Amino acid sequence: MAYYGSWSFTAPSGTTEVWIDATRNRTNITVNATVKCTFKYSNDYIAYNGEINFNMWRDANSASANIKGYYDRWYATNEWSRTRTCSMTFPWTGNNMYMGFNVTVPAGNSRFAVGNQEILLDVPDYVSPGAPTWVSINPNPCSINGAPLITWGGASIGSSGSISYDVNVRSSKPSGGWTNWLSIAAAQSSTSYQETTLSRMNVFGQKPFVGVKYQYRIRSWDNYAANSGWVNSPELTVSFGNPTPPTSYVLSDNAIKKDGSVTISWSGASGGTGTISAYQLEYRYYDASRGSWSNYLLIYTASGTSYTFNLANFVSDAANGDQVQFRIRVRNSWGQYSTYLTIPALPVRGNQMWIKVNGTWVEGDTYLKVNGAWVEATPYIKVNGSWYETT
Repeated sequence: MAYYGSWSFTAPSGTTEVWIDATRNRTNITVNATVKCTFKYSNDYIAYNGEINFNMWRDANSASANIKGYYDRWYATNEWSRTRTCSMTFPWTGNNMYMGFNVTVPAGNSRFAVGNQEILLDVPDYVSPGAPTWVSINPNPCSINGAPLITWGGASIGSSGSISYDVNVRSSKPSGGWTNWLSIAAAQSSTSYQETTLSRMNVFGQKPFVGVKYQYRIRSWDNYAANSGWVNSPELTVSFGNPTPPTSYVLSDNAIKKDGSVTISWSGASGGTGTISAYQLEYRYYDASRGSWSNYLLIYTASGTSYTFNLANFVSDAANGDQVQFRIRVRNSWGQYSTYLTIPALPVRGNQMWIKVNGTWVEGDTYLKVNGAWVEATPYIKVNGSWYETT
């Protein structure tokens, strides 16, 4: 909407009319002014020395148009009216603006003079860039060892004629809720962002954990003055591959003596999407006299792949016919546990011997009477002049 103003005088008489409008070219505004000075009577004239000027301004920006030169003589018979134009161009990202103008004449004169005026000029709106209309993450879910690609589109270019993008990310927290938004890209021209490998993420000190999620937000910037609103992405789900237990094992013996030991070795485990931080070895014991198994007890947590189990350290009253069983699992660097590799039970062997009863060989324990009391003893056999412990 253009501005129009008119001033009339009767002694001497004349009319000053002013039109002002504005146009926009991206970030710049051009203010155009037209001033028209008209005599009222056909025999009017101005024959004094001195200038008549139209002036307009906004902040440090100004423009002027000369209506009458210093030595100029102006007669209505030659020019009933005079029309002059001027303009000024400057950066302006606001909308309506205040500006001033006047028409100055030499001291002692009043015809066509206009004192300082301040007007609110309607200017074409500065249009901000439009926000993206969609954001996607690929892949989603993404492995903790993967690096997703965030893409977006649908943003519109505003008055500046150019557009770029800001990208933020936030992380979920183990206790619930989210971290603050972290800026990871600013004023980039691309409509995609290649995330780092997720295992390396650190959002204000929050590192990845099993169950973590991430979310992104994008906004447009016009590379000059204005931003759009933020548009949030879907939540990014992070997948953690489970560790797997050992696939094979080796036992140093197929039985364990009451006062003996057995070494268990294993291999073939994996850490899933993490690394193996420890193996856990557990055992349980079968008491033949009660006919029941104990609960599993943890006996080893370390990174080694073998363990020597001394039965007497765990069971003080082991007896022939009892059993011991082991199982192994993996803990990885993300704190995840695998399932168990369970090893078949091992029989416990005492200091036993075989004796024929009613024509049938049966297993029995060996005892020796010492000072009138029976004590458990270990049987030996002599082979080629040398004694060997035997069962």
